[in-house]
Amino acid sequence: MDYLDSTDSHYGSATASVVNSGGKRWLVVNSYPRCGTGCSLDHSAWFELRDGKLRKVLTVPLSGHEIYENPARRFETRFARASRSKDGETLEFVFHVEFRSSVGSSIDVSYLWGDEKVVRFFRSTMQTEFHFDAKNSEASESFVDAIFGPREAGPQLFELIQNHLLDIARGPNGRRREWLKEVLDENPDLPELAPVRAAFSKVLPAAAHPRRDGVGIPDRK
Repeated sequence: MDYLDSTDSHYGSATASVVNSGGKRWLVVNSYPRCGTGCSLDHSAWFELRDGKLRKVLTVPLSGHEIYENPARRFETRFARASRSKDGETLEFVFHVEFRSSVGSSIDVSYLWGDEKVVRFFRSTMQTEFHFDAKNSEASESFVDAIFGPREAGPQLFELIQNHLLDIARGPNGRRREWLKEVLDENPDLPELAPVRAAFSKVLPAAAHPRRDGVGIPDRK
């Protein structure tokens, strides 16, 4: 009925599969192109057969990593379902990412935290391609673009993951807090880290806290 040109897939042969969901069939082509040292981004392209032609309707990240930015990240997505309404169609995915210390970090932490978000793409009955559905997704488009891509996100990264950094800053001493101190020391004047730095400075070292058994509490005379 139709054909697709071969796609750039340097690290492995592109794979094709048929997905049945939402009362329709979708042709999904996964490819593994070049990226660079310490990064990767594999794509998942979605096609539908319309008027005897295969038409691309959406491209989403399939998997990838960026290991030199601190924190480093590995991510993947999985398809959840397709659905239809009177207004149009939705393709729903789960976007999963895990963070760890970077390759160049002196504090090796294999797992810092993970995030999982439901992300939806929508098209109206008048549209051919699906578009990011900000209203019905659990993550912002800026979060998806910065986190689920192979390029370093830069200072914006610290804004997007600020809640996790604050949790570590206010949490107990340990490897994660040592890692955060390293990040703060490496970026002493970055305004995006100002709230984290303030929270970190308010938590006293463990030795400064009195213990329940009375050890560490100075005598009162």
